[in-house]
Order: sequence, then C-alpha cells, then structure tokens
Amino acid sequence: MFTVIASKPNTASINIASRLLENFDWSETGREFDGEPVRAWAKGDVELVFTDTLHVFANNVGAIETDCFVFVSSHKSESGKPSLTTHPIGNWGKAELGGKDKTLVPVLPGLMKNYLQLLQKKRDEMNLDYDVSLEATHHGPFLSKPALFIEIGSSEKQWADEKAALAVAESVMEGIIAKEGKEFVNCVGLGGQHYPYEFTKLELNSEFAFGHMCAKHSLSLLDSSLLQNAIELSNAKKIVLDWKGLGTEKARIKDLAESSGLEVLRSKAVAKQ
Repeated sequence: MFTVIASKPNTASINIASRLLENFDWSETGREFDGEPVRAWAKGDVELVFTDTLHVFANNVGAIETDCFVFVSSHKSESGKPSLTTHPIGNWGKAELGGKDKTLVPVLPGLMKNYLQLLQKKRDEMNLDYDVSLEATHHGPFLSKPALFIEIGSSEKQWADEKAALAVAESVMEGIIAKEGKEFVNCVGLGGQHYPYEFTKLELNSEFAFGHMCAKHSLSLLDSSLLQNAIELSNAKKIVLDWKGLGTEKARIKDLAESSGLEVLRSKAVAKQ
C-alpha cells in the first residue's frame, strides 16, 4: 500500500491533490483521517489521505497502515525559481522544521528515482519552464515507514500552477505503478549543494538510485553512526561523493565513507563510465 498525503494548509499540496482527484478514479474507503474521507485508487494499492497538519509536522500520519508515504507539497526558495523536486526526509542535526534531532526516515530510492525521471519527462511533454532536481535530505516529519516528498517550487505563482500540479500528480501515480526498479543501485550521496547537481545527473542518466543525501552545509554534523543509519535506511550498496562539493571536509568524509565498508565512488568518475 502507498499512501499519498495532502496537507490542507499547503497550497501546492491541495493543488496537486485536486489534480489527482480529477484525473484518476477514486472511491471512498469508509474510513476517515482528520475528519476527511480516505480515498482509494480504483486500479491499485494507493490511498489519498488529507491532513489538517502542515506536512513537515505531520507525525500523526504515522498511525496509518501503509508501506510508504508520498507527501505532495510545495518547495520554497529565495530565488523563486520554478522547480519540480523530490527528496528524502530527516534531520542531520537539530530538528528546526519538524522531525527529530539527528534522525533520518526510511526511503525507497527506486521510487524517488522513478519520480525524478517522470518529472523530467512530464516537464518536457508539457513544455513547462521548470528545473527538475533532487534535494538533499532535510526537514520532518518523523515516520518509521519509508517516506519521501515530491514538490512544486518555488513561490506562490508555481504552487497555484495547475499544469505543474498535473505533472506532479501524474508522476506520483505512474511512479508508484513502476515501483522499485530491480536494476537500480541504491546509494547514499555526500557533498554538493542543497540541490545536488551531480547526484541529480546520475539519478537521471545512470542505474544509480539515491537515498539519503547530505549536502555540504550539513557535513560537519555527519558522524559514523548517522552515516550508518543513512546507509541502512536507504538500503544502500554504495556511497557516492561529490568530491568538489565536500569543501574542507574532504579528508574526514573520505575516511568516514571508506570505514563504512561500502564501495566509495566519486560522482565525476561514475558519470564518465
């Protein structure tokens, strides 16, 4: 079972949920959550659930029995640049926006890869002037089951864009149908910016499927315990380093990664293979 979560206080979330309701066949299950009927997709194991809680604080959805939570949401940035993004959740350090301190949430890298590739496909088919990117792991909520976010950014204009919301809605459903690709190589990514350009390229153009990603600005918070947690929750087989994006942490992060016992690769080298 996959559970799509729409947060009522979030404009983009409701926009995407509206496109889901308009373009896919749903039936009411007879159950409610936060006073709203739970809808089941007529053709598969997908439920659509609304919550009154803002998505990053929606620990309450953890009471729902499911295999994976997919949050449809908004992305915000100072640049306001139009973007379609997807990312895992959790906090490398202090939980300033939901979740728990130094706690990550399980993720399905194959599903996230499906989403990124579909977002790019829909962007091109619909002639949307949007960037498509992964985002590094950040914010809550805290959940014990796999979860990820798929978002429209980065300002109110884009959050209300019904065409972009349809692109996300279709990606959500088609990505779930595709499920986890057996040929994917799950990995953890270390380094780079919040929008990890190197990891996004590999996600789109190789067999690598990224789970948790720790951006350059969070590397000082990373220790062996947290790295091992990221590996386990991503079911990772390899670690990929954005070497130039490690900054002054290069030596420490290289040693930390190599001590994990996994094969450690540099993103530029992988891209050339």
